[in-house]
Amino acid sequence: MRAKIAESLKSAMKAQDKHRLPTLRLIQAAIHDRDIANRGSAKDPASDEEILQILAKMVKQREESAKAFEDGKRPELAAQERGEMEIIRGFLPTPLDDAAVTAAAREAIVATGAASQKDMGKVIAALKQKICRPDGFRQGQRHRQRPAAVRADTASVAKESRGRDITSGQETVRTGLSEPSLDLPESPTIIEIVKPTLEHLPSYKAALERGWSPDNVRLMEATREQLAAIDEDPAAFLASLDDPEAKGGPITLPDGTTVPRLPGFRRWIWDGEAAGSIGFRWQPGTAALPSHVLGHIGYAVVPWKRGRGYATEALRLMLDEARAVGLPYVEITTDLDNPASQKVVLANGGRVVGPFIKDAAYGGAESLLFRIDL
Repeated sequence: MRAKIAESLKSAMKAQDKHRLPTLRLIQAAIHDRDIANRGSAKDPASDEEILQILAKMVKQREESAKAFEDGKRPELAAQERGEMEIIRGFLPTPLDDAAVTAAAREAIVATGAASQKDMGKVIAALKQKICRPDGFRQGQRHRQRPAAVRADTASVAKESRGRDITSGQETVRTGLSEPSLDLPESPTIIEIVKPTLEHLPSYKAALERGWSPDNVRLMEATREQLAAIDEDPAAFLASLDDPEAKGGPITLPDGTTVPRLPGFRRWIWDGEAAGSIGFRWQPGTAALPSHVLGHIGYAVVPWKRGRGYATEALRLMLDEARAVGLPYVEITTDLDNPASQKVVLANGGRVVGPFIKDAAYGGAESLLFRIDL
């Protein structure tokens, strides 16, 4: 499995396939992350079965994102998600059709000698061994919609093989197709904010290549700059994201003026792959900020993972780091037409201080100023 993915990535790079390359890099990054996690637990690198589980999770994430984009009237982004799904699915086993699933059920009943309801466990176990795949037995989803034919067939097999029907009232052997236990358990999504490292960089770069920007002001200009910096010197790029002593050069504002850099650092929002970015900056010795700074904390979640509460949780985690600096409070600004971001701040104990007029370098527009006591 690893060799197949690596060869596909190599071919895409050689062909400069901009359609497949970002997705293949995301796959490689996700596998790399699992390898790191396994190593920390004294386990072997991810097996083929684990890789299939990773791919299945990536497909599900994109299914959810595509649905969210469709609901949000963004068909072009939904199409992008579905395109990535097809690339990832290319590495997953081909789903079984109705005939194959039914045949497997018949074979399991005969092989286990199932004769009554109490034998259901043996039948399900046999099916798991034969056709339950690491992608959550997704091929069974179709049959959940129309199980009657399968039930009738499995019941007839039981009669043929043991002379008894293993149905009992409304309970029937369902070949595992409507048994929740055959679906791999879906772990709750847990995010963390991580210090950017070379291990995380491939996934972060892939997110940039998908058109996401970690900068809500400079947008794609910032994306292009970061991609160029990563290509030029990955280590230097990562170092620039962690500058608590403000050793970096001055900051250029949108109107071209330059201002001194404040101490600060950036963390990446991580759920097994890059999910966004959150930054924190401060002025030594005071909670006040210069007029050109739009707040102590700023964040951006990748579009395909929005609506999952990631920004709320990332802000909560960043507040812990802000407390370590010794500030009595942090201030955050949001645009007037951004209720989603306002909810994130309010969910973390924020309160509205009042209107905030952005510096002329940002156009002088009115926004809202929030304060969160630490």
